[in-house]
Amino acid sequence: MRFLTRLKSLQALEAAARHGSFVGAAAELDVTPPAVGQLVRSLEDWVGYPLFRRTRSGAERLTPVDEAREALEDIAQGLDKLEAGLRKLRGRKARSVVVVTASQALVANWLLTRLNDFAAEHPSIDVRLDVSDRVIDLAQGEADIGIRCGLGSWRCEIHIPHGRGNHRRLP
Repeated sequence: MRFLTRLKSLQALEAAARHGSFVGAAAELDVTPPAVGQLVRSLEDWVGYPLFRRTRSGAERLTPVDEAREALEDIAQGLDKLEAGLRKLRGRKARSVVVVTASQALVANWLLTRLNDFAAEHPSIDVRLDVSDRVIDLAQGEADIGIRCGLGSWRCEIHIPHGRGNHRRLP
């Protein structure tokens, strides 16, 4: 029997160890630094000892203790294997889903006429529309593509996922 109830805590531990901080781990995992700290502390409570030596300053505020450092190699390999297994499970037959957010006027007057052509060229991609004037945070995964037009003062960004939950911002 496997006890994978601590999977999120293990992800937080592994990311915090690589980044040397809860802030870096939080950016990668798309959560807050206190959330990473809470996940790590719950794992520390479970194992019964601190997993990091903590300092208030320096490039690496967190340094794994010897026992954690030894376990981290297995934990990282395990997380990589889980990710590979999930990719295999999803397989090539899985349809990709792209969430597009755009205003009602833009969808009605421009986007809808182009969706049939896109669907014909890319039959393995489902497009889901969020028709709204609300400006959303693409980095938080609310949508993959946000299209706005007009005199608004929107930042122009492209978020390309890479790695485990990381996003790279391109101007």
